[in-house]
Amino acid sequence: MTDRIETAKAFLTSGKSVCPYSKTYANQTGITLVPVGYKLHGIQYPILGFAKGDGMAAAYVFESDSVSHAEERNRCVRLFTDLFKILLLDEHGLGGSSLFGQLERELEMAFSPTSRLNPLLKYKESGFFSIALNNLYGEGHPRWSPVPMVVVTRMSDVDAVPDNLKAVIRRESERRMGGEYDGVELYILPA
Repeated sequence: MTDRIETAKAFLTSGKSVCPYSKTYANQTGITLVPVGYKLHGIQYPILGFAKGDGMAAAYVFESDSVSHAEERNRCVRLFTDLFKILLLDEHGLGGSSLFGQLERELEMAFSPTSRLNPLLKYKESGFFSIALNNLYGEGHPRWSPVPMVVVTRMSDVDAVPDNLKAVIRRESERRMGGEYDGVELYILPA
């Protein structure tokens, strides 16, 4: 295991994340390192195991830091697109690869700065919530993490959070940010 993965694990178990469940479920989170020049087969773990019911979350830790939010956003969009492809291929076999071109065009439109769409990963009947965290934010920001990473959880698990706890999470996010926080989109650039 690398130091970056250990740093991500320590962050998730520390309770510094705005999500109260990250501390509880950190040991049930599959974590892998994302090299700069990764290939699809190199990032199949942990998303495939997670999609099939293994663990509470999947986390992808980038092996390097970004120098800007724009650069970070671009690589998060690439990773999201590639995870979508992995899930599509597993669910539909090689026939799913014929959809890659259309998928990339649709995601490019969805991730456009003017788009109001909110792409979600999915596998069979399950939808997944994705959040991008990084160290470009200030340490008090809900999206701050000591290492850049994308964490994927099940929508059904997010939906199951009691309303009173959702309100606490929202208030804590607003306190840290000084304003409203939307925790549903994959990536939000700072205002």
